[in-house]
Amino acid sequence: MAEGCERWSPAWLATQRTGCRTRAGDRRVAGARAPIRSAQRGARPLKKSHPVLERSKGDRFAFIAELLTQHDGYKVGPLCTRYGVTRSGFYAWQHRGESARARQDRALTVEIQRRFVRHAERYGSPRLHRDLVASGWVCSRRRVARLMRAAGLRAKAVRGYRAKAGIRARFEQHPNRVWATRVDRINRVWVGDITYLRVAGTWYYLAVVMDQYSRRILAWTLTGGGRPEKPAGYSA
Repeated sequence: MAEGCERWSPAWLATQRTGCRTRAGDRRVAGARAPIRSAQRGARPLKKSHPVLERSKGDRFAFIAELLTQHDGYKVGPLCTRYGVTRSGFYAWQHRGESARARQDRALTVEIQRRFVRHAERYGSPRLHRDLVASGWVCSRRRVARLMRAAGLRAKAVRGYRAKAGIRARFEQHPNRVWATRVDRINRVWVGDITYLRVAGTWYYLAVVMDQYSRRILAWTLTGGGRPEKPAGYSA
């Protein structure tokens, strides 16, 4: 009993309150340091995150020239030192004409943009590279990808189909009687379906009626937009 009284004495409670504050302070410090540690582990190096430092010298020279044009207070020397190039190289780049490689890239970029639009913006670098090589162009897939990134071209991705929740249970409530029907002659069971397809940039709806036994198409209709018409020759 005496030990219990000492445990709940004012001195003992003061030590417990101090310990709680210390532990809470440690947790706050640990929580503040957690984003720093995670950034150090997962973040990219600052040099690789910079849009210019990991590029070619020509790109850095162009970036420096753009900075000098936009800001009057910038000097050539400090900028060249900052981006790891020499001042003499920058001046030589200013007076140097367009290289053969740059001219080829410019012509290839125009061709890539033309083919990209022709294929409805759905061709990425692999398919565009195969298309260019088949037409006689000499280039690599990585070069095509680099020029597409520089031109801001990004292929449209096809969204995958995701089944809605409960769709299977909904269809199970209405069993398909055709599957349970034994078809042994023509004109016993007719089946129909509707679909849509794109032709020359226009959506068309196709409705078909077929005899299940002979697989013969009895009637069909193709309409552009809106609801499809009743197939010709079909009566029910």
